[in-house]
Amino acid sequence: MRVGFLVLLAACGSSGPGHDLVVSTSFVVTTLSGAGPSPLDPLDGQVISISVVYDAPTIGHDMANACSSTTYGLAEPPRSAAGASASLVTTAVLDMLPQWDARLELCTTTNSSSVGLMSDNEAGLAIIVGCRDLPASAMHVDAAGTPAWSSFEVSSSCDVTLYDQGHDRLFGGTGTSMALQAP
Repeated sequence: MRVGFLVLLAACGSSGPGHDLVVSTSFVVTTLSGAGPSPLDPLDGQVISISVVYDAPTIGHDMANACSSTTYGLAEPPRSAAGASASLVTTAVLDMLPQWDARLELCTTTNSSSVGLMSDNEAGLAIIVGCRDLPASAMHVDAAGTPAWSSFEVSSSCDVTLYDQGHDRLFGGTGTSMALQAP
């Protein structure tokens, strides 16, 4: 199953101190549906904190309707988990998801702009974190007029999907935050 580019997280810019972009997200896992059992069940009620480092990613640009986007994609980027559930998040989520995409979408109606982080695999495991209502510090474009990454944080209007299709389980998240660090 390939979920594709949903509301995701990305960055543009020159290589800085060892990276082009670092995306970090944190949220409390909530069970939404399914009867399991799933190896992700112990994460219910736990805080997941994930960081993904983009260094020399594949960069894509897209224009649709009144929005333009920049997407960073990278296979096997450096990624890490922190907190009490870090070892389970690492083995059951991060190690299972090879391709990570980050997307920044800026729209002429600024409250439609979004940022997100996404990964999925052919076994049916996927994570999608997306936020809207971006701060003014996120609204940068480069000389070509395409979204350019900047450093900012967002913690409002965020959605999380953690899907374990193989075990018929769907998880979500509350208290979500996302931080981007561009050089």
